[in-house]
Amino acid sequence: MTSFILYLRHSQLPNSNKAEIAHHLRESFTEGDSFYTAQFWYARLLYLEGNYGEAHNIFKKLADANLDSSLKRKPRETVMENGIPKLFSGKIFKKEASFTYIIRDGVADKIYSYHHHSKADEWEKLSYNKRVVYELAFNYYGAYALNIRGE
Repeated sequence: MTSFILYLRHSQLPNSNKAEIAHHLRESFTEGDSFYTAQFWYARLLYLEGNYGEAHNIFKKLADANLDSSLKRKPRETVMENGIPKLFSGKIFKKEASFTYIIRDGVADKIYSYHHHSKADEWEKLSYNKRVVYELAFNYYGAYALNIRGE
């Protein structure tokens, strides 16, 4: 558990500590086991370090895991910078009544969000191809946008 606590604050640690945290997280589970928490934090770390392919593979396995769906959908640990939520930007790729996908700038991956995690008045303003900013968190399905608003 110590490695998890360290990991939660990794954005404020030197890069050498990030590598050590990644090592300990990876060593804390084996392929096919049910230590889903360690797999989640490891996938999150990989994603934030730019290893999107491996992160997506782990998130796919977590999405298929035999767990309560409300647990899998719950957003966790917003990405922070200097003690405040870091803002990301992108364009609305798809918008339905209750969910949306954003194409993130720079990486061009699809970030999902559900309408309950944004203010209702901001949600109503969202439309296809609209530029937005948002906070980034993760659930067992992968990257997740919170508090979406127009740029």
